[in-house]
Amino acid sequence: MNALMSGLISNATAPVEQMSARLFKKAVLFLVAIGCLFVCSIFLAIALFIFVQPLTGTAIAALGTGSLYLVVAGICILVASRDRADEPRLPRRSPTQ
Repeated sequence: MNALMSGLISNATAPVEQMSARLFKKAVLFLVAIGCLFVCSIFLAIALFIFVQPLTGTAIAALGTGSLYLVVAGICILVASRDRADEPRLPRRSPTQ
């Protein structure tokens, strides 16, 4: 009886362990990707500033670079805060109707 219960428990927990391992790997990869995007955005901001500075001056280059990041952040916040649960959904019709 004890062996039967052990077998049932191990068979039930194996998929959960596999799923949690996959989820952990995806979370780590996602965090690494976010870190790379952060560092990339820093270098792109510096490059944009250095490119625009001789054309317009230091103050305008800083304002332009900062404004660009502010607009991108605003768009991301706007898209992330949209609540799609309130949108009415039309019932799907079957092809025969």
